Amino acid sequence: MAKRTVDTYKILRDKILSGEFRPAQRLTEAKVVEELGVSRNHVRMAFQRLVADGLIDLQPNQGAAVTDVTLESILDVFVAREALELEAYRRAFSRMTKGNLAKLEELIEKMRTAIDENDFDLYSSSAINFRVLILDISDSPHLRQLADSLLLITGRVVLRKVMIPLRGKSSLAEHEALLNALKGNNLGGIDTAFRRHMANLKADIEQYWDIIRP
Repeated sequence: MAKRTVDTYKILRDKILSGEFRPAQRLTEAKVVEELGVSRNHVRMAFQRLVADGLIDLQPNQGAAVTDVTLESILDVFVAREALELEAYRRAFSRMTKGNLAKLEELIEKMRTAIDENDFDLYSSSAINFRVLILDISDSPHLRQLADSLLLITGRVVLRKVMIPLRGKSSLAEHEALLNALKGNNLGGIDTAFRRHMANLKADIEQYWDIIRP
């Protein structure tokens, strides 16, 4: 994919994820071409990738529209994320090294600091990097690609509003449980800890949906 197409895709993607482009908002090729100064071909190819990500819909003779986000659709995506990322943990389990455990511990320490300092950005980046490291250790490019695609969709939920004040300490404890299970060479404990983490996250999304919906 050409660099201009990739750049166009990233700009549009980030506007959707940030909430600047609202659910159901229409996006026209002509307006994007005018605003970004790129060709229609770049915009069309960027739209195709956004469709593949589940971030926009293309309708014949009507153009593109940002996909709607409902509680039901987000929970469905979390079901798929749970299956994919649990498999990543299982694969990472058999490939884990002392060096990787040390890296995960460093990320946990950053998450503790973020809680103490009420720093959402640090917490979010550390939690994402924890997840990315597990996916990297699992050594499955296809698993990584699928999991990242689903993360884009769930990333539209505005967890910033509840993560630190309402969920920060419980989320940290869940990640600590995952690390302890990995350190203890306890595959069953990993399954239990990850399922609990996802169940709690889904429950919090349901409880605070009116606050965090895009």
